[in-house]
Amino acid sequence: MITRDIISNNFKGINLRGSKEPFTKIQLIDKIDLWKYILCEQCKAIHGESILIGLQTLDLDYIAAIIASAELGLKIVIVDYNRKDDFTDLEYFDAKTKILSPIDIFLHDLQPEWFDKFPKAFAKFKFFSACAHRTYTTVNDLSFEITNKETFNTIKEIRPAPSDIVMRCTSSGTTGTPKIVEHTHQFLYEISKRNADKFSIGNCLHIRNLNHGSSVAVYLLPALLSDGITSHLFYDVDEDQPFDNFIDEIKKYNNTLSFVNFPYPFMIDEFIKTSLKKNIAWPSLNVQTLSYIQDSAKTAVSDRVFKSITSIFGSNETSGPVFECTITKDNTQQSSSCFTKVDDFYDISLDSEGLIYIGMPVYNNTIVTNDTFKLEDNLYKHSGRKDIVKVNGEIIDYTVINEFNNRFLDTYLVVDSVTNTVYIACWDTFNAHAYNEIATFFATNYTNVAINKTATLNKQQFLSGIKIDNELIREYFRNHV
Repeated sequence: MITRDIISNNFKGINLRGSKEPFTKIQLIDKIDLWKYILCEQCKAIHGESILIGLQTLDLDYIAAIIASAELGLKIVIVDYNRKDDFTDLEYFDAKTKILSPIDIFLHDLQPEWFDKFPKAFAKFKFFSACAHRTYTTVNDLSFEITNKETFNTIKEIRPAPSDIVMRCTSSGTTGTPKIVEHTHQFLYEISKRNADKFSIGNCLHIRNLNHGSSVAVYLLPALLSDGITSHLFYDVDEDQPFDNFIDEIKKYNNTLSFVNFPYPFMIDEFIKTSLKKNIAWPSLNVQTLSYIQDSAKTAVSDRVFKSITSIFGSNETSGPVFECTITKDNTQQSSSCFTKVDDFYDISLDSEGLIYIGMPVYNNTIVTNDTFKLEDNLYKHSGRKDIVKVNGEIIDYTVINEFNNRFLDTYLVVDSVTNTVYIACWDTFNAHAYNEIATFFATNYTNVAINKTATLNKQQFLSGIKIDNELIREYFRNHV
């Protein structure tokens, strides 16, 4: 189960932005017991309730609150935003949050007065407070004192059942309304134990909290399980700021740092750029990412900026990598779209159209992803997505979208199922012929679908590895067009 027992006896944590004093597993267990008491007595947590852990300081309390919530049988909500949603819009309500709401407990560690003093910067936290039944800040609302020793001793012995839900998140929502994905303690333990094999030896760096782009079972829990990790380094990165201070804080670990997870390409590029500027190399560092591997990252591996980079293919449903693509100095010419099967943990098969069927352990069911692959020379080559998408209640087959994009190479069509809009990006110059043909297609075949926005853009700004990143284009249109 996801309890204190998963934490390696060798555990040592260091908060690089705080006191910098290391903390041990014994200290962590004491803090877990305290957090269980606080959650029950002060936050009135009840078994089966959901909790959104929005602690921004990655330290002893951060890990303890996660494990304490799991031991109490709470459902940890992962909101996982990977775009700049307009939380300042009072009418805005993202589909993913809507399906996860109401959240029973929202926990954060920010000063309440910051919300009014810097409304735009902290709009997200006010937004989540509105989605929650109860909101608590560690700064003002909670007292870290034990007032009833007998109650404390009773609460600290509580443990979850294997079938209890420990994680609650959503599917991608690409094909319409996102679906709830829930994982039990038994499944998350098994997948975390399996994923722990990736973390062999060295220091492991944690830079983002649970709700910033990677599943808890892909990185955090497997790393905690590993006996080979010498130290867990915690540094809550502000992705909107340059990485200079970040690099300065971690540079003394440059020869021993072994693992870091950068979910998005822009973070990897910023890390590379700043490392080169400061003339710092990371000879033992294995970078993990949830996106395609960009050419800039391959060049960095070739130039020995860091040791390797691994792109993982999976989903919130699998909660772990099904395929992976690893680039080292020996294979920098390998295509970023070519993946290898990780192991036999999942039962994998491809149908005649290349859709991947994934047999899930523990649950004994099978899921189907929207991605298509071709098996060539024992490599799984990612060849696109076979999707449908809903706009204003009408279904669009992504085959049609891809056909337009393959035919008009200077025009790129994007559908945004969250805002129910259709965008056209023109590379360098506006293509009136392409626009008219696409507009006529929608007018002829649909009642409530039309081209909502167009813009002339620089194609290179929206490339993520070998493919155009649709999410980057959607974000640009939402915020700037």
